[in-house]
Amino acid sequence: MRPGALFQAIGLTLLIAGASGCVSNRKIVLFQNPAAFNPDRSLVDSVFTAKNSPPTLRPGDVISVSIDHYQLTQTPAPSPVGDQGDDGAMFRAVQHPYLIGFTVSPTGMVDLPILGMVTVGGMTIEDAQESIRTIANNFYASPSVRVYMLNYTITVLGEVNRPGRYPVYDNRMNILNGLGMAGDLTSLADRSRIRVVRTRDGNNHLFHLDLLDEHVLTDSAFVLQPNDVIIVDPLRRRKFSDGRDTQNVVNIMALLISIATLIVTINIHK
Repeated sequence: MRPGALFQAIGLTLLIAGASGCVSNRKIVLFQNPAAFNPDRSLVDSVFTAKNSPPTLRPGDVISVSIDHYQLTQTPAPSPVGDQGDDGAMFRAVQHPYLIGFTVSPTGMVDLPILGMVTVGGMTIEDAQESIRTIANNFYASPSVRVYMLNYTITVLGEVNRPGRYPVYDNRMNILNGLGMAGDLTSLADRSRIRVVRTRDGNNHLFHLDLLDEHVLTDSAFVLQPNDVIIVDPLRRRKFSDGRDTQNVVNIMALLISIATLIVTINIHK
């Protein structure tokens, strides 16, 4: 092979390898507007109505219930259900929710000290608080009731920086919050292929989200539910996007350049 042709082949190979190692902004920028020429620079005030369905309590859910009240002397009395202001109690509740909290029965009820059986099944956290407060008014003066779901977790798998299972304390958690808890998406994540697995009433539902499209903000799966599993797929061009593979390509190119230099040197001295 003539030295000139060899250098041309090496240059073409370097160009192809470089192009393969790059990922277009159109595969990275979230919530793109297909009608915009530069979606990553578009400043448009758009409103998308979210399909927000607050999570409801179901049989098997574990809740923490705290009731605070004052006597006529304004002396604080201990909560009959447990003082959630204690850091140790809260830590134990997170680590062992089934030992500390109250489990919703198959009939949708929880058995609370002094108050007895209270129906909370099918209610949101806010509705359950109000229901318990109404009953607590029969026993305490101006009770303050706080209810938390202790078994509300999400699991994030795939191309994220910290995959794992995370406890959730915000009833308005969306998929962006969930990915943020997992350390954000990696550079290899396919933002157009985010899947959410949701189990309800013995059935597994699979939702597909495209975070590159701004209309995903109206998707019913954009707002997460307890025990959702988020799966992030890798890009198809993963091979040349990986740092180790890029280094291998660089090493091969360096070897080819060395061989080409040697051939040119031999030809010059002939």
